[in-house]
Amino acid sequence: MEEHFNKVHLWWKQWTFVNCWQQSDHENALMWSAYARHGVAIRTTYSKLASQLPENALIAPLMYKDFSRELVPEGTHIRYFVKRHFFADEREVRAVIVDPPANALGTEDLEQTNPTGGRAIQVNLSVILDAVVCRPFAPPNEVEMLTKIVQSAGLATTVVQSELSGKPRLN
Repeated sequence: MEEHFNKVHLWWKQWTFVNCWQQSDHENALMWSAYARHGVAIRTTYSKLASQLPENALIAPLMYKDFSRELVPEGTHIRYFVKRHFFADEREVRAVIVDPPANALGTEDLEQTNPTGGRAIQVNLSVILDAVVCRPFAPPNEVEMLTKIVQSAGLATTVVQSELSGKPRLN
């Protein structure tokens, strides 16, 4: 039984799709350096993100636990919303879709594999985007290029430079 459970768990993982976000009022230098050193960030709200996801998407902030001292909740989907306490500064929100295929009997088809390893979700960028944030200390031409790309896509979204690029206010 344990062997079968492990097989099912591994099979479910290939049909579980996770999209990660940061929930904060301010940018985080560590997040830029770890995940988007040469990229952009998308600014949106929790409700706008949720409105663009399919009905079977679960969206929630993560629980950060000290695995050596705290009980970690168990369950089919809860495992995707728990992370070690060392990462609490990330203030992560995850959108998770678990969508395994069924066989003709309507049960899980354990023989079917996910050929793509991912899943595309259609979103309306006009709804979801509050701003596109260009990486810290990007050259001015990079902000201009991003602005042109956003405009050519027909979006009225603002492109802004990272707040981390700002100069300190002096007396």
